[in-house]
Amino acid sequence: MTKGLSIIIPILNEADNIIPLLSKMHELTNKASFKHEFILVDGNSTDNTMQILKDNIGKNNENIFIYSQDQSYGYGSDIFFGLTKSKYSTLSWTHADLQTELLDLIEGYSLYEREGSESIVFKGSRIKRPFLDTLLTFLMSVLTFILLREWIMDINGQPKIFSRKIFNEIFREKNYPIDFSFDLFFLISAIKNNIKIKTFNVGFKQRLHGIAKGGGGSLKNRLKLINRTMKYIYKLRVDYKINF
Repeated sequence: MTKGLSIIIPILNEADNIIPLLSKMHELTNKASFKHEFILVDGNSTDNTMQILKDNIGKNNENIFIYSQDQSYGYGSDIFFGLTKSKYSTLSWTHADLQTELLDLIEGYSLYEREGSESIVFKGSRIKRPFLDTLLTFLMSVLTFILLREWIMDINGQPKIFSRKIFNEIFREKNYPIDFSFDLFFLISAIKNNIKIKTFNVGFKQRLHGIAKGGGGSLKNRLKLINRTMKYIYKLRVDYKINF
């Protein structure tokens, strides 16, 4: 397996964010000293996301690969699909809206390499966020601790960086959730497999265009996300036979 970093970026109706995203990808390529690839997975966008991508990916972008899922089942499905298409020894994913700085992957990969272990996950921990967002994230971690007996701060913080060995261990049964519970499943499964989770601070910006797909924006959307996550937490309790 070739040493390097595969970066999975799920995309859904991000037409207005594609040009800034591509600019950041080129910046990372110019600054990174390690081999890497970008795998963009479109989850059946209904706007002109794919057309903008095709129009702006030149022949010289040999490290950018675009896939379109005609039958996408959600965020988790798109990330998993991208991971299966990767070629490097270290895997990662982040978001297309650039609220988390893409260049954070350079620092994250450096920390991962310095650790020198295939049994560790590095993840971003978002700082300088609005109070309500920070509070809801903390409360979700508290609920996860109460119900699953594992403490994970900022479950949805990006990026996630890990080895192919971890990917093979966690996803060998392919019973992952296809929606935005994917991050929670991944981290809880890692812990249950005695894999360490380490964090590093990342900034968090306002979205340039559009609205967050996973439950951001309005309080109503956030509450919907919390409700979906709670249902999945109860499922995990059954799967891992956690009783009080």
